[in-house]
Amino acid sequence: MAAATYLPAGDMAVVVQFGETVDPVINKNVRQFCSALAALKLGWIIEIIPTYRSALIYYDCMKVQWPEMLKTLEGVASSPPSTGPERNKVLVIPVQYGDDKGPDLSFVAQHSGLTEAEVIKIHTAPKYLVYMMGFSPGYAYMGGLDPRLFVPRLGTPRMSTPGGAVVMGGTQTGIHPTETPGGMRIIGRTPLRLFDPSKEQPFLVEAGIMVEFKPIDKDEFDRIDKAAVEGTFEPEVYYEPERV
Repeated sequence: MAAATYLPAGDMAVVVQFGETVDPVINKNVRQFCSALAALKLGWIIEIIPTYRSALIYYDCMKVQWPEMLKTLEGVASSPPSTGPERNKVLVIPVQYGDDKGPDLSFVAQHSGLTEAEVIKIHTAPKYLVYMMGFSPGYAYMGGLDPRLFVPRLGTPRMSTPGGAVVMGGTQTGIHPTETPGGMRIIGRTPLRLFDPSKEQPFLVEAGIMVEFKPIDKDEFDRIDKAAVEGTFEPEVYYEPERV
């Protein structure tokens, strides 16, 4: 695991930073560190929050002193990661692009000098790494968007972006798990439920997996949507050799 730096964040938290850029290798170091630290089940750790290039560790300052804590964190960060199958989980997300499901698809096409069909083809070509979760429950920050699709965000954010909206803005693409305000361009919508608090595992997407978008038509959207409501739809998942 790469060398880390340790930055105090008040009297009950520390930032463990593995790099300065958004990079798959740095992000893998973050995730391996968080996984190894969580496995120790230390009583003084309150919460571990992984991000693009660092981890925020909340700790109980009444149970551990800084020198002891720092020694533990340094030990975890300097230890080689546990070996395991070098495979990436790929989650396939079906998306109906354009029309009422993607009102900003035409803007993205015009801004990029492409046709709507070309935007869809380019957007569905990569597999996107989920770097971290945040913003709202189940929202995935993904990397890998083709530079040809970099577009400005909305000048004024929408007060309401529907759950399942597939969006893009700046250098990012993502999916709104629930209805929330949002400033990104809506190019499509998935019928999948990315956040369901009634389930034992409420989040469909998690940090470290890959996401692949698959275009579908309205009939397929309605079929999957009905099955998702009934709880009978199983998203497509497959595994491939790890690239990082």
